[in-house]
Amino acid sequence: MINVVHIKNTQALQKHAKSAWACLSCSSSLDPLDGILSKELKESVATQIEDVTAEVRQNFVEFIGQVANQQEDKVLWYASRMASKSMSQTDIFHQYVYLKLVESAGRNRTEDFLFVTDDPYLLMHLYRIELENVHVYADGYETVAYPDGWFRKFCKYVALKLRLLFVPKIDLHTVTTLLHAWVDERTLKTSPRTDDPYFADLEYQLEEAGETVARLAPVSVPFGMIAGLRRSVPNIVFPMSYIKLSHLLKSFATRFHIDVEETAFSGIADLDVLLYLLDAEVRKENRTFGFVDYLIHYHAYRDMASRILDMINVVYLYENQPWEKMLNLGLTGCRRIGYQHSTIPENWLDYYTSANEQGEPRPERVLTSGDFWTEFLQRSNPNLKSDTVGTLRYRYLFKESRSEGASSSQNIVVALPLGENVALQLQDRILEILREDFALNYQFKIKAHPRLDESALRKKKFATHSNCTWTDDSIHALSEDAALFIAADTTAAFEVFLAGQDVLLYVPDSLTYGFEFLMRDAGVCVYDNDIVGRTREVLRRESSGNERAGEYFQEFDHDKLFAALGIRQGVKEAQRL
Repeated sequence: MINVVHIKNTQALQKHAKSAWACLSCSSSLDPLDGILSKELKESVATQIEDVTAEVRQNFVEFIGQVANQQEDKVLWYASRMASKSMSQTDIFHQYVYLKLVESAGRNRTEDFLFVTDDPYLLMHLYRIELENVHVYADGYETVAYPDGWFRKFCKYVALKLRLLFVPKIDLHTVTTLLHAWVDERTLKTSPRTDDPYFADLEYQLEEAGETVARLAPVSVPFGMIAGLRRSVPNIVFPMSYIKLSHLLKSFATRFHIDVEETAFSGIADLDVLLYLLDAEVRKENRTFGFVDYLIHYHAYRDMASRILDMINVVYLYENQPWEKMLNLGLTGCRRIGYQHSTIPENWLDYYTSANEQGEPRPERVLTSGDFWTEFLQRSNPNLKSDTVGTLRYRYLFKESRSEGASSSQNIVVALPLGENVALQLQDRILEILREDFALNYQFKIKAHPRLDESALRKKKFATHSNCTWTDDSIHALSEDAALFIAADTTAAFEVFLAGQDVLLYVPDSLTYGFEFLMRDAGVCVYDNDIVGRTREVLRRESSGNERAGEYFQEFDHDKLFAALGIRQGVKEAQRL
């Protein structure tokens, strides 16, 4: 019998305290299970999750594509989180994979087994479809409270709009290229002309080619960062400066809805389950302000575009997220170029679109870091036009002085990912390593993702270990002086791996973005119950280095970039910074 219990249902958990178990988590850590379930009986289901994910991924993409085709209001649909399919914004794909995993376990497992979940919606979906050999404890978890927060969010946008009234605007008629990137502390600490964490020195190169370049800030700029941005980036454009108050009010007055006709679907497996999950996701959209936020993006970009008379280039970091779709819908008079700024994980469904999906907002072209990624995008999004231009961000991988290992170092670097759930799990595993005697010989340097919420950091627990410090240093600098680099669900692991350092990529027992597909055959992936032993093993062996950077990244080709932007003049090697 397969039993499924909510993580907070301690009474039901205690009935199965001696069962083998696994956790199907969308967002929580396993702390509530301490003292109830046995760590020795915890089984890894990561490989099963990988198998199910690969099996159902394309079916899910086709389902979302057919839903998109049925929507009359394309702006509203593409402002929703479910349209992007991003696991960082919606749990609908998590739920689908976990449903299929439980269904498979019900067919194939002969012994009693316990699945623990933190997702009440998943619990109710399982309860509703009544799977054979599956017992679901659903009492008391039928509903989930999600904070509204609309009025508070509206006030923040109004305050931001009023603050920007006093910020001088750049004359957009003089600009020929806009560079759009995220705003974070790294942006303020570096010079965007020469050391931008995303575009490197691209701004300088464009100016050398005769372009007039300005930076395009995100629509939702943190209020307290405006002054700092203006000091570090004088030539910056704030889209919220242009939005009309009537459009702001219209966005908050909109209710999310979709039009779905069941008979319009064709060739979709598990259609009844997917429609049920979709209905729950619609309710979530209306209990949060996610789609409202992206509608504001659309109006801000559209109102800004009305001030641009001539064709200009807009180069932005391509991830195919909702804000990008709003940019492509709003800035229709501009040449919109997506720029690949990092590696792409296998399960980052933002990048996947059905070939049959009609009307998806997309850039005119995406510039990739290498042929591997051009081919990847052609498979995952057949309607997308893409060209290989090479990488600026990872060009250090091609330097001859590149390190071939740092086995003499006594530093172990831990990179925590953006996803809160996986970040918590990885910290728990590192705390287990720290309790081992061999860990006393090393200094652990922990770096959190710049946008990871502070509440997801277990700093109090790490404070009891004198050989642990938290750092904001760059991954590149940290990895060059590391005996071992440990990470999960982050591009950093792959970068360090290609740079020739020893890496362990932690693969948790939950649905992950899928960075492991890039390193699965290299023997660096480590699962939940193996991390302590594998860490000890790697630290004992000699580093061998790696020479595979050329398989994934190519050196930057400025001429291809200028051709994509319609720039006739190029720059010579001698002119480069």
